[in-house]
This record gives sequence, C-alpha cells and structure tokens, in this order.
Amino acid sequence: HNGLKDIDSTAGHRDYARLRFGIGDDFQRGKQVEHVLGNWTFKEEELLTEKLSNCRKIIQSCGTIGIERTMSIYNNT
Repeated sequence: HNGLKDIDSTAGHRDYARLRFGIGDDFQRGKQVEHVLGNWTFKEEELLTEKLSNCRKIIQSCGTIGIERTMSIYNNT
C-alpha cells in the first residue's frame, strides 16, 4: 500500500494506530482492484452505511477509553 508507505516515510516510523477496513473475499484471485474500484451493488452500499457508522463508534471509543480497550470490544465483530 503506497499510502501506508508514505505515512511511514513521513512519520519516520510505523508505530501508529490504524483502522483497518476489509474488502471481503467475494472476488476472483487477482481481481481485488476491480472489486474495490468497480461499481457497487445496492446491497454493498447499504452495508457501507452500517460499516461507516461502526467506524465512527470505534474512533470515538479510541478517543475516550483508549485503543487497547476499544480493540478488546470491537475486534472480531
């Protein structure tokens, strides 16, 4: 990921928290780019709204109770 390489280079380290957002596995091998950048289905758009709401809660949680407690609550959900 060139974006992460740029952040690493700018920061001078890799010691930072990041929120990872998966793309699933409903695509053929080697077709990740088309899957991510292609047109979304109505179902995927609905799911995105839900996922973004959850991301907002996770970010707020990190700011209030810290990353360790947040990870124990939200990882694998």
